[in-house]
Amino acid sequence: MSIYDVTAQNPYLFKQLKSYFGRVRVWNRGQGFEYEEGWDGSRPICAKTRGGEEYAVCCPRCGDKRFRLHINHMWNEPDPVTGYPMRHLIRCWNEECDWSDLSDELLMHTPDQGAHESPMAMPSRMSKGKSYLSPGKLAKLTELEDDHEVVVYLRDQRGFDLEELERVWGVKFCYRTSHPRTEGLTWFTQDRIVLPVKDVDGKVVGWQSRHLDDQPKKKVLANGEKIGIPKYYTMPGMSKGAHLYGLYKCHQSKQLVIVEGATDVWCVGPPAVCPFGCTLSLFQERLLCATEAEDLYLVFDRESDEEKAKKIDKEVTRIRKVLGERFRIHEVTLPEAGDPADYDRDYVRQIIDSF
Repeated sequence: MSIYDVTAQNPYLFKQLKSYFGRVRVWNRGQGFEYEEGWDGSRPICAKTRGGEEYAVCCPRCGDKRFRLHINHMWNEPDPVTGYPMRHLIRCWNEECDWSDLSDELLMHTPDQGAHESPMAMPSRMSKGKSYLSPGKLAKLTELEDDHEVVVYLRDQRGFDLEELERVWGVKFCYRTSHPRTEGLTWFTQDRIVLPVKDVDGKVVGWQSRHLDDQPKKKVLANGEKIGIPKYYTMPGMSKGAHLYGLYKCHQSKQLVIVEGATDVWCVGPPAVCPFGCTLSLFQERLLCATEAEDLYLVFDRESDEEKAKKIDKEVTRIRKVLGERFRIHEVTLPEAGDPADYDRDYVRQIIDSF
């Protein structure tokens, strides 16, 4: 078996493991990855996972010599429901082994050699056939009343140009939901800002809605149950981890700015892109590597919360390790706690240019 086993379900991951561990065995060859969509009270989740091809290696944590460490072929790929990297799909079957943080170690020490391949040539292991679901009835931002809550929020409180958001990014306001999933739960799309998500070719593949409050209050159902309301709600069936918001506008740019959220992209403008959070999935890394960019500027939120700050620092370190040979990477620190969208565009660009 060659180091680049094209018969594997995930030849890119197999190649990485082969480079790092030396010997890799394949279990359940060709078996598909199955999941069931569930609900955790505030958002859809990937409730169960079954099967899938696995790559067995000797665990470095417990000195295993029997290939007891198993990594699923979907490890670090976007969760089919939430879009977050599935880094939990790894396990050492030796009972005495403390393998809980092996996923982090694998991220740090496994070079993403597959990321230098064009993602256009990659066989997708994600579920296909998901149809586009409309969020509901949409209104143009520029046609809303001057004292409308969305106008007040975007223009007066955040300082955005409504005409630009509408023309450049296609942002609209959902005033009535028609989403089958949210029947009876209209607050997931209704009375929210809706932004279309496009692939690298500019084709609309989904959307995300944003609540006007940074910390939405819980809602009470008719049966008395309280349900958490997410600030962001992503179209079911669209994997956030398979896309970089805004990349279609700047994939030929020599510089790319990585920010956390869509509002940050609006603030900075092209060449800013966001992974819908502070972590990059393997697929998003491949999308970056397929661009013509030479410099990456990491402009993540500056967190006052110590745990969140540690998470961001950890991800920045991992990105340097994984993508450092492909890009010149610059970490940009904001002067105060907050995100790029809290600042004026010219000021943010001055900060970026100073690095």
